[in-house]
Amino acid sequence: MKFENIPIEKGISNAISRASYFIAKETGAAAIITPTWSGSTPCRVSRFRPKQPIIATTPNDAALVFLSLCWGVIPIQIPRSESMDDMIRLSIDAARHAGYIQSGQHVVVTGGAPLHVPGKTNFIKVEQVE
Repeated sequence: MKFENIPIEKGISNAISRASYFIAKETGAAAIITPTWSGSTPCRVSRFRPKQPIIATTPNDAALVFLSLCWGVIPIQIPRSESMDDMIRLSIDAARHAGYIQSGQHVVVTGGAPLHVPGKTNFIKVEQVE
């Protein structure tokens, strides 16, 4: 696919965005879930035009507006989280309740710690939806 070969900037956030596309493709994940504060990671992922929906969850109202402008990104508001595990759970639950994923499917989740800090995308994991 032509979007797989687009040049990207160096850095952790860019590498994770690209990796999320390839992991979703290789595993047949149902979605790429990108909890975000600023919205930059979901838009980076969208550059690769994955066939999976990119579900961007955020408690930040300004990010919801910005995310609606990114190709293939579905913004969903979630409450503010106090822990990484809580953020992941809230994001997966919101995507499931919105009808984008179902129990038993796998999703690729990207995010960052510390929470609620723009530009700190530093993890990627594959989760099974319960």
